[in-house]
Amino acid sequence: MGVSNFSRTNLDKALATGYEVCLNQVEFHPSLNQKELKDYCEKNNIIVTAYSPNGQGQDLTLLSIVEIANRLNITTTQVILSWLRQKGIVAIPKSTKKEHIKENLDSLKTTLNTEDFQKIDSLNTNN
Repeated sequence: MGVSNFSRTNLDKALATGYEVCLNQVEFHPSLNQKELKDYCEKNNIIVTAYSPNGQGQDLTLLSIVEIANRLNITTTQVILSWLRQKGIVAIPKSTKKEHIKENLDSLKTTLNTEDFQKIDSLNTNN
């Protein structure tokens, strides 16, 4: 079954019932990357799905994200979606505009280098 916004404690309880939890949909983006929860899910074969992958737009203006986007000649959205994909996170970017949907899909063409990837990892403000 899939769950939404389950903490490690809630996941422990759900797994203890004997049901298989295969997906946990949580808010996940550069400034809230929930490393401990992601690691727990990975260890328990639970896919993390990120809603609000751009931090409700706030992460699109983070200096490191902007610098990487400018250097790679891509959008800040594409930087974030590439980072999520490389982390093994399923992203749910919301858009109804054709150009934004194309932009989201074009993020699949980008792979960040280790330095950029680690720079984005370090933006986490969730302690």
